[in-house]
Amino acid sequence: MNKLIITKLQVNDKEKIFSGLHDGKRFFKVNFDDVDDNQINIGDIYVCKVKEVVKNISAAFVEFIPGEKGYLSLDSNNEFIFMNNKNGGGLVPGDELLVQLVKLNTGSKYHVVSSGISLSGEYIALNLFKTGVGCSNKIKDSEYKKQSQQVILKELDEFKVRTGIQCGAVIRTNAYETQIENVIEELHVLEEKILTYIENSKYLKAPVRITRGEKEYNSIIKGAYTNEIQCIVTDQESIYNELLQDDYIVQKEMELKLYEDNLQPLYKLYDVEGLIKDITKRNVWLKSGGNLVIDTTEAMTVIDVNSAKFNNGKSHEKTSYKINLEAAKEIIYQLTLRNISGIIIVDFINMTSDECKKNVLEVLRKEAKKDRIKTVVVDMTKLNLVEITRKRISTPVNEQIK
Repeated sequence: MNKLIITKLQVNDKEKIFSGLHDGKRFFKVNFDDVDDNQINIGDIYVCKVKEVVKNISAAFVEFIPGEKGYLSLDSNNEFIFMNNKNGGGLVPGDELLVQLVKLNTGSKYHVVSSGISLSGEYIALNLFKTGVGCSNKIKDSEYKKQSQQVILKELDEFKVRTGIQCGAVIRTNAYETQIENVIEELHVLEEKILTYIENSKYLKAPVRITRGEKEYNSIIKGAYTNEIQCIVTDQESIYNELLQDDYIVQKEMELKLYEDNLQPLYKLYDVEGLIKDITKRNVWLKSGGNLVIDTTEAMTVIDVNSAKFNNGKSHEKTSYKINLEAAKEIIYQLTLRNISGIIIVDFINMTSDECKKNVLEVLRKEAKKDRIKTVVVDMTKLNLVEITRKRISTPVNEQIK
């Protein structure tokens, strides 16, 4: 039974809200949010003020909250919802516009914002200024894809005629499990949200936040595959009461429990403190005795696979193959658990057999398909290096617990 565990605990002298999916043996997706409502989160929507336009890098720097600057690519963003427009055309300092935070700063880099507001529901995601209708790669029914895309495109065209606002959409995996009428209904809800944010922003002085991105535990609940979460357990009465009123949880028949054992806190019962230690370790031991060494830089993450303590007396090829197969499964698990994204380079133990290399790649790709975030296993070089890319959706866990 998969459970969503929600609790509070101190992490490095900061109070955090922990939310984690547990499969009965271990957590496979976790998140740590600041309790502070002033925390900035991916998905937050702001009215920002343009501070500087740098043409030679085709970018603008905007103030989205007092004292915080964001990077706005003008190559990726060329349409805007203005509160004012100083010159009636392209961006200039002093312009005020609607943006969404899409990436938190890392190292010396700025936060990244976008004028293309994106809102997600259970069945569909709505994207401001985009065109067309995409569909989850996990939906394999080509006839369903074609028919549903046509229906949603018609709805978006009608929205544009009514409001003058161009939007695109992506049909999510869960849509395949419900009626198209439910997808359309959710689309209309998201369209009205966009209109509300635009209307409300007219009366606010930049820089200011209009709305926060969803709390992470809500995002996990709404983003879960059908029947993926059977039970939600929390020891926080306020969160319990909030979720108790959530029609979505009732509709999906998720069991909701308030944990009330004062002798053993929920975070102790599930050893969240031990989980934090494991997530921050460079070394991950495999059952065979081999290990992974994980190093993350601003540019990429490098994972080294080692034989370490493994010694079964067999040939080097068989030993390498066995460890690499086990490592392939654990690597995808660690990427998901730690929420590592971007470019990942894996240095597997050398294998000479093409068949062995092919099998290791197949395991990697099979495990990657289970990840709800787009993860692509590219290929293996002659040096047994494998390139993986994973889309950045939210902050890596090691940055959340700093």
